[in-house]
Parts: sequence; structure tokens; C-alpha cells
Amino acid sequence: AAALNLGGIECLVGIPATIGGALAMNAGTDEGCIGDFVSAVYYLHPDGTLGEFKPGSGTTYRAFHAPVGAVLVGCRLQLHRRPQAEIQKDIKQRLKVKKSTQPLALASAGCVWKNPGTELAARLIEKAGLKSKRISGAEVSSKHANFIVNRGGAMAADVLALMEMTQERVHAHSGVLLEPEIRIIGE
Repeated sequence: AAALNLGGIECLVGIPATIGGALAMNAGTDEGCIGDFVSAVYYLHPDGTLGEFKPGSGTTYRAFHAPVGAVLVGCRLQLHRRPQAEIQKDIKQRLKVKKSTQPLALASAGCVWKNPGTELAARLIEKAGLKSKRISGAEVSSKHANFIVNRGGAMAADVLALMEMTQERVHAHSGVLLEPEIRIIGE
């Protein structure tokens, strides 16, 4: 988009997702989510026919409510013309801030937990003493406690076990039951 002088979605820079994954989760930051910029979503019905969805009421915090069985195949974004130099400067500044506060150099799925109400999941995890907690190669990031990073050799089972431990300890410590922001697919 930036190469075409199209701006507006700079607040989403650095989110580890494809456009399809970002749509499915309504990925975002505290400044906005992908749903804020989408004017139409295209999907395949289970019978193979193409459908179009206008997301007016179909997106909520970290959720996109597509028809059951739909496979997302594309979207139309509502962007605006902006000088490429301004867009690049904005992106560079945002990435600098993200690199200083998030473990972007390590493999992760981004933020693991939804922020419950006005609380920050990362703060609740820190208060429960879980920053840097490891199970095998999976670790609650020391840089941002709402990230589980792969320090090498982590398996899905390690990440799931660390998520379960985090959820239990945060609940025991603060009474808040964290809800996953990421989707777990398969067994």
C-alpha cells in the first residue's frame, strides 16, 4: 500500500499475520484494528459460491463474524492517498517503538491473550510472576508478557501447556480468567 501512496493502516505495522489471518481475528493494536479499514470481505461458501460481506456489525474486539463455514479469500480496504515518504516515516517510527517493547526478533504468534476490559493481559501475567517462565523452548517473553516466544525447539504442546499454566496462575492471583486471542486449531 505504501508503495502506491496509500495510507491509513500504519497502526497495524508489525502484526505477525497474513491479511486472511488478520481478518479472521480482526487483528489490531490499541490504535485500531483491520476491521476499521475494511469495506468488504470476499469469501467462499461451503458450496463454492462467492459471497461478499460488509463488515459493519461483523467485527468486534479480536473477532470477525463471518458466515459459518466461510473461507476468506480477499477484502477491500478503505485507504487514503498520502505521500509515500510520510507513510514510510510513520512505519519506521512505529516499528522502532514495537521493537523496543515487543519480542519481534523471536518466533511468536503475537499477543496470546485478549485484554480483559480495562486491564492489560501483560500486566496481569507480570503480577502473577510469569515473565520469563518457560516450558521447554516456549517462554513467556521477558520483554512483553503477553507474548509466548519460541526460544528454540518449542512444540505446540509446550505452548499450550504454558498457556494453561498462565491462565490458571493469573486466575488464582487476580481472579481474572484470561481468554485466548490466538486461535488453537487441531489437536
